[in-house]
Amino acid sequence: MLFRSPSPSTFPTSTNSGTLGSTADGTNEWGALAAQAGPPYTGFGTHTKAITLDGVNGYFQPKDAPGLHFSGNITMMAWVKPINRDFIRDIIAHGFDDAGAETFLRISRGNGYGDGLYYELGSSDGYTDYYDNVLVPIPVGDFGNWVFLAGTFDGFNWNLYRNGQLVGTLPGSTPQYDFGAVDVTNTWTIGSRGLPTSNVGLYFGGSIAHPAIFNTALSAITISNLYAAAQVSPIITTPIQVPANAYKGSSPTFSVLADGSPTLSYAWTSNGVAVGANSPNVTFNRSEERRVGKECRSR
Repeated sequence: MLFRSPSPSTFPTSTNSGTLGSTADGTNEWGALAAQAGPPYTGFGTHTKAITLDGVNGYFQPKDAPGLHFSGNITMMAWVKPINRDFIRDIIAHGFDDAGAETFLRISRGNGYGDGLYYELGSSDGYTDYYDNVLVPIPVGDFGNWVFLAGTFDGFNWNLYRNGQLVGTLPGSTPQYDFGAVDVTNTWTIGSRGLPTSNVGLYFGGSIAHPAIFNTALSAITISNLYAAAQVSPIITTPIQVPANAYKGSSPTFSVLADGSPTLSYAWTSNGVAVGANSPNVTFNRSEERRVGKECRSR
């Protein structure tokens, strides 16, 4: 029995809602599941679709619109629900071209192919002058949950935002060479890294919704407002951290991290009774002898 791959002309397409209009419409390539459930937050209303990728194949490729070829200031953003926890997983990429040049927003293991898990933002002009990247550790609670990522280059710094908050920044390392985003002959890709031969690689595993590319650096307040507009319900992204050993007379510190919009507040309790602590971290003084429970709520 002979099996044939379907024609790319039969793959589902997506319509660009940005200023470039239909010139930047694109195709959900083989392996991408289109029209999947997107971020389930009130602010999106019914317009909340995503593509789901298995980390092995599948990506979205917009048309090679002239307006998508630029260098310098840039904003890349997307809602992502990551699943895979290994290697390099591109979210938005322009390149890698024959010279190794690229601009990227992705998940990686860190510099030197380490064994960490990081959000990574930056660019490279290839194998010559520079490779600039911001690395931010990924909270364990981000995997399997929707996260809003945005990365900018504003003419001076690379800035990485997670859920509306600035979490990492890096000055351009060599101003005489580093101009932010690099323009390459490849098309942009969503959910993979473009390659000059196979056109695919370093696939994202999970879901991606509402990707956007701007040829300007959006401000911190604009990015914060975009996250707040989604009206995200509170979710704990870093579970409660409890001291390994806490004895009577010691001063143990407990911590937790949650995300949501608008700004969250915290309420810690001991045996079901509020202790008056309202921050993500709480330290109990040595004089306090109460037994502290592992309870935290965000509101």
